[in-house]
Amino acid sequence: MKYLFTILSLSTILVFTGCKSASVSLQPLGSISHANWQGNRTYQVLVVGYAYDTDKRIAFENEMVHSLRRAGINASPSHEVYPLLRMIHTQSLSTYLNNGTDNAVLFAHAIAVTQQAYNMVDPINVDHRMFGSNHKDWQIKVGAIVEAALYVSDMPHSVWLNRMKLQSTLDDAPATDSIQAYVSALMTSLRQQTVLSRLK
Repeated sequence: MKYLFTILSLSTILVFTGCKSASVSLQPLGSISHANWQGNRTYQVLVVGYAYDTDKRIAFENEMVHSLRRAGINASPSHEVYPLLRMIHTQSLSTYLNNGTDNAVLFAHAIAVTQQAYNMVDPINVDHRMFGSNHKDWQIKVGAIVEAALYVSDMPHSVWLNRMKLQSTLDDAPATDSIQAYVSALMTSLRQQTVLSRLK
């Protein structure tokens, strides 16, 4: 059976290129579950975070696996099966699905990434000097449209698809904030569309 995976170019990342994030905002762009997929079997879900930053990939996959397992789903991170990102492609994931009647792949990647820098200036006041430096540090906002899709061995196409817009302001807080927020939002969507109950 041939599965319809879409894997984008090397210019895309999973969540953010950057290093640290403080405030994270999430905007759901749409989520759909295939009506003909009944599930109701115990699937083994392979979580794939298609990110070129190895640390980001591992952090996302581990966080997602942990959340799925807490929900009673059998899940494992792809970095334990495919340690090198170049090992992940349409053929390898299709082979994984075909190797078992209860295999599934949760595939997440960014389909668009933006970065904007803002100079945070102080309010206008009469004491301002010509060529004065009344500005604060630059603020950098990083955004991404992230897509997650679920594939199962008994269907030739995705059975669940989700897209979200993420935006974060970079500063001194841990980068894991954006990953944890994204995983939490994915789990909410999976519950609301009864996907979790069909995976076990």
